[in-house]
Amino acid sequence: MRRKTIKLLATVIAVFTICIGLSGCALGGNREPNYRLDIAKEFGIMIPEEWKTVYYNSGSLGGWHGDGDAYYVFEVSERDEEFFSEFSQTKDETFESDVVWEKEQNFDKYPSSDPIDPEYLFDFNEPYEWYEGEVNLSRIRMIYQSNRLHIFAFYM
Repeated sequence: MRRKTIKLLATVIAVFTICIGLSGCALGGNREPNYRLDIAKEFGIMIPEEWKTVYYNSGSLGGWHGDGDAYYVFEVSERDEEFFSEFSQTKDETFESDVVWEKEQNFDKYPSSDPIDPEYLFDFNEPYEWYEGEVNLSRIRMIYQSNRLHIFAFYM
């Protein structure tokens, strides 16, 4: 009797494990992350679908509550004037200083983060457009330069 119970329990556990594995695959366990959706949910900003994600760094993201900074770079295939309508073209030293500080604290010096690959960085010595916004306690800073949209997103 005891052997039948153990055998039945092992069969139930095996079937359960297989079902969980299959449901994970069916729900997209191997899909690419949708960074546009993350930004849209948190900030209400819709990144055009045709803009390709070329770089992502999770930075300090992943705190106890999923908080922290992330860095995204999108290749802008065609300029969308409506998207850039709230961007400023005026150089801003405070914005630059805040971005540099954020990069240093949450990417360069953060213990579990890799520094941002220099190939995907902006250059404040070159012309750029910028935008900064907040939703609740979350903050987004965007830099448009050389057909690339660079985004620092702080999730809270």
